[in-house]
Amino acid sequence: MLHPRIIVAGYALLMSGLLSSCEKPERSVRVDEVPPSAAPPVAKIIPREYPVDHLLRDQQDRTIRALIVGRSVERVYFIRSPDGLKADIPITQLSTQDQAFVHSLPLQPPSGDFFKRNEGPEKPKAKAQPDPTQLYVSAREADIARLEQEKEALMREVNASPNNLQKRNRQTKLEKIETEIARLKAQIQERLDRSR
Repeated sequence: MLHPRIIVAGYALLMSGLLSSCEKPERSVRVDEVPPSAAPPVAKIIPREYPVDHLLRDQQDRTIRALIVGRSVERVYFIRSPDGLKADIPITQLSTQDQAFVHSLPLQPPSGDFFKRNEGPEKPKAKAQPDPTQLYVSAREADIARLEQEKEALMREVNASPNNLQKRNRQTKLEKIETEIARLKAQIQERLDRSR
């Protein structure tokens, strides 16, 4: 049995021998040497259907999350994900990688009404403002309903309690609740009289 180090060394010698027999490339081309007039390399990506969610990067290395909705020969059309703004940009302003990505997409400009409503995402329609008097009355009626429930609970406790001291304490609380209910009803009536 051979030692594992001998096997690894033999494999390394075999690979270096094979690689040395390969032809060397005549000249390697760097990305920054490609003339700007040359079309960007088209990546072998299966054509997609729109919309396509993608992080676009421009030549200044700025990014924006976008929903691509179409492209023409020169421009890519998208909806910005952060704010829903519809926009387009020349493909040549994108990074080389994104140019290749966009060129792999089907050539299909968006419909003619793409820029008609450029207001961002739909905003909920403002509800009609309710009448301030009605709001005031509703709030007071809710307070009255809450106090009525407290009053009923205290009355049950008064009837169930054999202790006279507890009964008097609860009777005092009942009187305060009844006074508060009367005050709230008077406020409601006063507000209704003023609004007429």
